[in-house]
Amino acid sequence: MTIRYEHLRAIGRLPLTSRTGLFRWDFAQGVESEPEKWDLHRSMLDAHQPFRDFVFPAVRLDGSLMYVKVSGKPCFDARGASVGVGAPATTSPHRFAPTRPRRRCAKCKPSS
Repeated sequence: MTIRYEHLRAIGRLPLTSRTGLFRWDFAQGVESEPEKWDLHRSMLDAHQPFRDFVFPAVRLDGSLMYVKVSGKPCFDARGASVGVGAPATTSPHRFAPTRPRRRCAKCKPSS
């Protein structure tokens, strides 16, 4: 599964050609220092599970460090075959604050 970041490339935050066709762990900084985090992320992708607010550092075109926060939901074609992950991303020059768990609305039924 190829991860694409067209919207980040379009605003000049990632090189146009150097990351096309790469996985996040191919260009993220510090992958080796957090192996459990990346193993869990890869296993979720392999299992076609949705993920939320996955944060990793990467280097901008100018050499400065940025943080990328991405969430994703697996996408399937009409036959049920995986066609990738829809994964909108946000960038920041600073670390993102930890995400608080979302509260359930009292009217919402728990999913089973």
